[in-house]
Parts: sequence; structure tokens; C-alpha cells
Amino acid sequence: MGLASVESRTATKLALRNMDAPFSPRDFLFTLLLKVGVAASIAALLARWNTFRRVLFTEQRDVDQKLKLMLFMTPPLVLGVTLRLVGSTYRFADLSLEGAFLMGLLGGRVVGPIGGAIITIPALLAHEWLGMPAASAAGLLGGLMRQAIPNKEDLWNFGPFTFLNIPKAVVRFVRKADISWEMLPLAACVGNILRRLLRKHETFVPLKEELQFIDDYLDIEVARFGKDNLEIIKEIDDETLEAFVPSMLLQPMVENCLKHGLAPKIEGGRIRLHAEQHDGRLRVEIEDNGVGISEERMPHVYVEGIGLSNVRERLRVLYGTDFRLEIESRPGEGTIIRIEVPEPVPAMPESARTL
Repeated sequence: MGLASVESRTATKLALRNMDAPFSPRDFLFTLLLKVGVAASIAALLARWNTFRRVLFTEQRDVDQKLKLMLFMTPPLVLGVTLRLVGSTYRFADLSLEGAFLMGLLGGRVVGPIGGAIITIPALLAHEWLGMPAASAAGLLGGLMRQAIPNKEDLWNFGPFTFLNIPKAVVRFVRKADISWEMLPLAACVGNILRRLLRKHETFVPLKEELQFIDDYLDIEVARFGKDNLEIIKEIDDETLEAFVPSMLLQPMVENCLKHGLAPKIEGGRIRLHAEQHDGRLRVEIEDNGVGISEERMPHVYVEGIGLSNVRERLRVLYGTDFRLEIESRPGEGTIIRIEVPEPVPAMPESARTL
């Protein structure tokens, strides 16, 4: 009897010790890091499907599109909950609360709770009674937040190319550069970039504002590459400066030029920005003299290039079929991206932009 009591107390202590372990700060931070990795993997997987991208970039969704959104997002999230139930080693795979909240934020206050309930079905079968109400509440909270945001474009205020890549470029520059007084003007560039990202997001902005943002972004890149290694040429007709264009149209294109075209070159290179009006349409060109794109890879550019595919999908949502996005590349010589949109609207007062 005494031996059984000792074994029972020992087992209880071991169980309590195992329960306490995950709440240590080190394990908690490590679990969060793994959760970020799982979320990034799921996002990269879903972004491969054109159907999902079309549903994602459609702000006013019908019932069929909302159903597709749930069908795309719930299977990997259900798998994550199942893996967590298999063993505590896979607790990082459970993104039920995060996923339900995101579904509510993207799909609304109906999609969020329903999606949260579907995600936590494995937990319910494992007699975790609070999992489904908690996930549904998280989905409802995301849906209410979406409903409370007047301009749904604000949901995209912190996209991958603006919130992640720009600060990452600044960090790379600071690590490689020698701190000097010549770097002080770059602080103003970073401040302008952050103000642009944090202010109320707009669907359309005047081309001159888009170019000002690109100027600040390129100032940092010129400092990182070196003035002798990166040349910026702008050929902008004055009549196009007041024309309205989709916000954040040029930055992903310029970043592609730097990352895929010029970065592999040892001697640096050149970026040319050109804008003109012709026959009632606005034409924009972004050209680099980088390594170019091979013929074998060219057919896959629109699918594999997330930045390019996102821009193309946004243009399709905003203009339907009345736009043109073309890529012309010569391996070893460079790449030209041509964008053509309908007759630009003259700049309007600030109060009218978000109507």
C-alpha cells in the first residue's frame, strides 16, 4: 500500500512537472517562433493557388467565395490541431485561435465563428470542451473588427513587401555600413516610409506620392549598394504626376528589380522609371539591367513571383480586364515591366479620396 502511494505521488509530480514545462519563458518563445514558421508555411502554400488569391483580393465576397475561403483555410488548420493532439511535441502546430481570428478578419463575422468551429472539431472529439467556443469567439472578434473598419483596404496596410522587407533592408544596410554623419539623412527617409505605412491606407494615390515613397525606399538601397553601384533614372512626364494610381503599385516591382535582377550582379546596375500618357491611358515602365529571366523560368513568373502576382491580381480587381501588365526580359541584359491602366483621374481633394 505504501509503495503504491509513493508511486502515485511520484507520477503526480512528474505529470505536474510536464505540465509546467511548456510555460517556461524559453519554451514559450520557442513555441511562438515555431508557430510563425507554421503560419508562414501555410501562407506560402495557399498563395500558390490562383483561385485562393482571387478570393483573397475580392473585398465584397458572395456566399460561394466565402465558402471557398473556408475550404482553403480550414484543412491545414484542422491538421495542426490534430498534430497537437497527437503529442505535446507538436503543440506549435495548433493555430486554431490565430486562424479563426484571421478568417473572421478576412471573411467577416459569419465566416470567422463557423471556421473556428470547424477547425476545433478534433479538439471537441478529444473532449476539449472549451476549444470550440474559444476559437469561435476569436473568429467573431476578427469579424467584428472587420466590420468596424470603415475602409477595408486598411486590412492590407501591413503587407509583406512594406512591413517586412523595408525594415529588413534597413537592418541589412546598418549591419554592413559604417556609421557616419552622411547616414543622418537616411533617418528622414525611414521616417517618411514609416509615416506612409502607418497612415490611413488609400486605394488610389497620386503618382507623385507613389514616386516620393519610391525615392525614400531607393535612397536606402542606394546607400546599401553604394552610389557607384546603383544608378536611378527617372523619366516622368509632368502631366502624369497628378494622375491617380493604385497605392503601393511600384514598390514590389522595384524590389523585384533589386532582389532578383541587380543583387546577383557583382558590379551593381541601373533602374529606370518611366511614366507617360498616351491615347488616354497611363503607361509605366520599370526597367533594370540585371541578370534577366531565363526562357525556362519566364512562364512561371506570374505564378511563383508573389509580389508580381499580387500586383496583377490587384489590377484585375480594380480594373477588370482593362489593364496590361507585361514582362520582357533578356537573360544577361535586364528586364522591363510594363504597366498600362485606363485614363488616369486628376488628383482630387483629400476628403474625397476615400469616398
